Amino acid sequence: LHQLYGMPFFDLPQKLLTRDSLYTLLPILSWLPRYKWTDIKYDIAAGITCGVTVIPQGMAYAMIVGLPPIYGLYCAFVPPLVYFLFGSSPHLIVGPTAVMSLMVAQELSLDSLSPEDYEAQVFLISFMTGAINILLSICRAGFVENFLSHPVISGFTSAAGILIACGQLATLFGFKVPHSSTLDQILYHFVTQFKHTNLWAFLLGLGCIAIIVALRIPSKLRLVPSALVVVVLGILLAWLLRLENVGVEIVGHVPRGPPRISLPTFHWQSMFNLLVQSFTISVIGFMEAFSIAKTFALRCKPSVRISPNRELFGLGLANLVGSFFSSYPATGSFSRTAVNARVGARSGFSNLVAAVLVLLTMLLLTPVFYYLPKTVLASIIITAVINIIDFGEIIFLFKTCKLDLLVFLTAFTGALFLGVKWGVLVAVFLSLLLLAFRLSRPNISSKSFGSRNLPDEEMKPLSCIIDVVLKQLDAVEESGKENVLFLEMEAPFFFVNANRLQDSIREVSRTFQGPSAIVLDMFYCTDIDSSSLHCLVALQQEMLSRSIILLFLRCRSDIRETIIRASSHFNDVSFIELGDLQ
Repeated sequence: LHQLYGMPFFDLPQKLLTRDSLYTLLPILSWLPRYKWTDIKYDIAAGITCGVTVIPQGMAYAMIVGLPPIYGLYCAFVPPLVYFLFGSSPHLIVGPTAVMSLMVAQELSLDSLSPEDYEAQVFLISFMTGAINILLSICRAGFVENFLSHPVISGFTSAAGILIACGQLATLFGFKVPHSSTLDQILYHFVTQFKHTNLWAFLLGLGCIAIIVALRIPSKLRLVPSALVVVVLGILLAWLLRLENVGVEIVGHVPRGPPRISLPTFHWQSMFNLLVQSFTISVIGFMEAFSIAKTFALRCKPSVRISPNRELFGLGLANLVGSFFSSYPATGSFSRTAVNARVGARSGFSNLVAAVLVLLTMLLLTPVFYYLPKTVLASIIITAVINIIDFGEIIFLFKTCKLDLLVFLTAFTGALFLGVKWGVLVAVFLSLLLLAFRLSRPNISSKSFGSRNLPDEEMKPLSCIIDVVLKQLDAVEESGKENVLFLEMEAPFFFVNANRLQDSIREVSRTFQGPSAIVLDMFYCTDIDSSSLHCLVALQQEMLSRSIILLFLRCRSDIRETIIRASSHFNDVSFIELGDLQ
């Protein structure tokens, strides 16, 4: 709490209700007094558009999780309400998404649990996901959004799109298959059960896909809620033709009314078993929401700063509160946020309007969904997730960076054949290895200088530094000022690249004819660890044995003090440093 609110813990009761603290806790208080009520028409229009979009999408995404469709509406109702109060983004639309639904489904075993136990596990994951996000916010751990690079995110989301689309093929063709989490299992079950295809269900689903795609092509019709259109058409056809009598599976009874308050089932063993899964879902969900919020803030309101720690808190509280209202984990939706920004939303009021529309649907319209064919929901899911498959990224990375292409393909193939969680973890591990590889081979430039001659054109800005070096040489050895070797390492100095620097200095000093001094420019060195200090000590001893002076230039004050402390620890080594020349 001290880290979050910037105050000592014992002063918290007195200072928690100060204006700055309340603005941090409730971002709505910072923008609501300045809200231009003439903009309310734009927020209402955007909220209605997002609401009619999320109603069929939420019901469809609940099928991915393995829950009845009504739980998708619960997820589209409670988290947006909480985020409206505690979120900091004026454009982000929070609710059920395809990727989060898939991750929740992959973390639990639908076939080995009863429906009641499975629902309890889902809501427990939602609670733990929110609690972890809030804890990360209190610890100011918003920097975790830097841990997943763009190739990792693009790779696993593209794979998730393929997994979701392939997983809905069985529903589209009108038959059931066991729950699977990898592409090979999904395709195996689909092929073995293909003989049970229901032609009526397949034709209806294929027609819905054609309608959705046709409504997306003309630019003037892109704001038309195509998913809602096919839901209405599917209900009418199923009711008029009695499609359930020919084997087309329908949704059936959908409970009416808002969700009831119910505590998640807390079992220590279950919480321990779901800890890693909940942490993975919380981090990926936060990164997905934060990247969307930051993207649309730059596009629409460059002056708005999205705080990662506030987003962690707002999103975490949305999921934690949602778990008490039968909601599974929610995060920011890119497609609905894009619609929200395109319609012209000005503030978070659009989240409130969308949630109210979902509430009205649960109060008045749930009996209408009785005849909704599940193949229609499958067509909505397939057409929605196709947009997140980013094959253009492969071409871009192939042209620009082959190593990042390797990371993308690792995340992509790992998520397809190992599951999303393991695909992400393997790709992150590979990213860290590649980062260590890049840092272990920093660019080291070397220049040599004559006695009182100016450096060449490239090194003229450093002429004052060389004068200081020569003065040091005058004080040490009059005959040694004719040969000065200047080295500059463009990276921090730590255990990954310590041996690289040591070997480079040895190689250059042997190549260069008899240097009297080696000047190591530490301008780009922002940190130094004990492994690097040991390498410097060994290097200093070797240089002294060859009558070569090692000098350090442009050290940061903290690094200079660290080197001096190390030199006092090793009595047989003395460091000559030139101080800060900035």
